[in-house]
Amino acid sequence: MKITAVTGSQKYEVKGKIHYIKDGSVVLAGKIKDKTNSDFRMHLTSNVSNADFQQGYCVTGTLERGTKKLEKGMNLTHYAMIKRRGY
Repeated sequence: MKITAVTGSQKYEVKGKIHYIKDGSVVLAGKIKDKTNSDFRMHLTSNVSNADFQQGYCVTGTLERGTKKLEKGMNLTHYAMIKRRGY
């Protein structure tokens, strides 16, 4: 799978894999080809809380970046929220 990561005015090509989890979640994981060469993992789920649903969100998740091989591993960097059409 190809993803384009946009940071400010810079764009990076990202290659990754999609993993489907039994609870209906999706995990996108791969490596960002920039000066940091960091790994990323985005966990998305449509199992949203009632409060998030009332605000119009249909998918929520998290983005982690870091280096899987290091002791510190991955760090949470962003929250992902996708709104339903009409909100």
